Amino acid sequence: MAMPIAAVLLLAAGCVDQANQRSAVAASSSAGVTEPPGTCRVEKVATSSSEALFSDVVALAVDSNGRIYVADDDNPAITVLSDSGTIIRTIGRDGHGPGEFQHIRNVQVLPGDSLLVFDMGLSRLTVFRPASDSVAYVINLAATARLSPNDVQAAPQRRVFVLVDTEPLRPGDDPASDRERNQVLHVAGWDGSLLRDSILVAPASRPLIARQGGRIGVAAPYAFGRPGIVRVSRSGRIYYGYGDSLRIDIYSLEGQRTGGFVVPYERDPVSDADLEAAIPAYGDFFRKAVQESAPDYWPAFKRFVVDDHGRLWMALIADGQVTDRGAAAMPRIWTVMTEAGELVCRANLEERTEVVRVQDGRLYGVVKDDVDVPRIVIYRIVHL
Repeated sequence: MAMPIAAVLLLAAGCVDQANQRSAVAASSSAGVTEPPGTCRVEKVATSSSEALFSDVVALAVDSNGRIYVADDDNPAITVLSDSGTIIRTIGRDGHGPGEFQHIRNVQVLPGDSLLVFDMGLSRLTVFRPASDSVAYVINLAATARLSPNDVQAAPQRRVFVLVDTEPLRPGDDPASDRERNQVLHVAGWDGSLLRDSILVAPASRPLIARQGGRIGVAAPYAFGRPGIVRVSRSGRIYYGYGDSLRIDIYSLEGQRTGGFVVPYERDPVSDADLEAAIPAYGDFFRKAVQESAPDYWPAFKRFVVDDHGRLWMALIADGQVTDRGAAAMPRIWTVMTEAGELVCRANLEERTEVVRVQDGRLYGVVKDDVDVPRIVIYRIVHL
């Protein structure tokens, strides 16, 4: 059963490279950019079995044998699927001890097929031995780095972790102050010790915030909110996507900007019909907030991932690409770009598919049905 997108929290009320603009990319002629020269050829090869039940997939990793490791926001365990989508086993269980979890936020495969699991609730990294439920070691980040990050992404080629720490919500009198939070990036060593503090400060994704009768509700992700997305490559390149424009900045582990692009892009306006379509996903508590606080325009993109060749797969929001204009809006066509902002091609996927990983010639996504129940879908990349 799909879980609601919004959870009401009851609280007391109280540098852009102009040269890269030569790239005419994106989604459709109506979006103000040129049509692409070609389409990526992809072929769907598998969908997860009906026995694999998910409610909110937050991360997915794949090992060298094609085994798929899925982290779900409402499950204190990792579900392991075969390359055909059938369940192999689960790893972990509810609890606080070794191999136990409270709130899994990320999962990654390390060299040699060791499995890294980040538990945000426990501020803890757990590494499992390859193809095993046996714990190799545990790192308590609250003790080693003196931080409780919201996300951790490994850069195994540099033997470091990038810790993403989002400023906490501090409800005040001004709703705008709640939305304008930052996320701070830190670098920790392979043992979890802090190596570099605050290498980058960037805007965090903007949530939906509602106030009624002394209560404050927070919903994330927010369909119309600006995304602030961080991706870290295996080699330690940090990609930051600022969704108010079609812009990607690339940073080193020292916090120096080393590349990126900004591409002219005409964003779609948010219509009254878009707002009405989104409200049911958030509930009546958020109705007024959706109607009053939504921006005039959709973000330029909702998601992006970086594949193992450094290409960016981007979910651009534009006329003709999104059939569901509500809270679940996700383009059917994903645009593939180089790190310099040059168009590679566009991939035509099943409707309501979010790409979460692209590696070894395969694309792994999460597709939702009409009642928002997610399943894992696997595509073979025939040609780019």
